[in-house]
Amino acid sequence: MSNATQPQHLEPVPDGSALLALPFLSAVAGLLQLGSAKPYRVTLHRAMARGGVKYLQQVAPYAENSAPMTTGAGRIFKVDTRLIGNAFKRGKVYRTRHYDSLKAFEAALAADMRATQDTRPLSAVPRSWLVIPFVVPNHPPALVLFADSSEFNFFADDERVKGVV
Repeated sequence: MSNATQPQHLEPVPDGSALLALPFLSAVAGLLQLGSAKPYRVTLHRAMARGGVKYLQQVAPYAENSAPMTTGAGRIFKVDTRLIGNAFKRGKVYRTRHYDSLKAFEAALAADMRATQDTRPLSAVPRSWLVIPFVVPNHPPALVLFADSSEFNFFADDERVKGVV
């Protein structure tokens, strides 16, 4: 999806949403901290609609182990945007699978980026990610957790993912 179809402004985040998200994200960040000193970040997106169009809105800044919480709260994405959109639409957890080498991972990533017409430099893409929709039977997800890391195979660890899920 091109950036031209994405809203280019921040939407206000309801105070209650931010107030609930921040302690939760801090807890998830603390759980991830147990497994690595490498940089990672985690945030939460909520389902919303504007003008009859569904979006996912980043509810809180990224909780990170390498820096204080950064900006990002209020950004909105159409529900068909990359991994968070897939997790939202399908109600399914997405994560990086295990690769035997960084070279194999980068080759697969480059092929995926070509197929999806992702024009970011390969070096700008995290080496591991995890996307978890919060599902309720017979309803679309209301929230989607997104985490990424520069550590190769970080979210390929079944025990780490099981702990977060």
